[in-house]
Amino acid sequence: MLIPEPNREIGRTPRAVGSLAPDTGRYQHSACTKTEIFSKGDLFVVCASRSCPNKGANWALQEKLI
Repeated sequence: MLIPEPNREIGRTPRAVGSLAPDTGRYQHSACTKTEIFSKGDLFVVCASRSCPNKGANWALQEKLI
């Protein structure tokens, strides 16, 4: 039985607000755990959650989408 190798990119390299999404996927905000879907090349925006303590915190890829 083959066990798939985990994707080492997921969750490892946080991306700053204002940078471009390297891949299409579900990203999680590091300050409040809100998730949003960004397409490859989309600009990461500030968090829209009212309860977020740091709206300008980084986004981290949680799941790549096709």
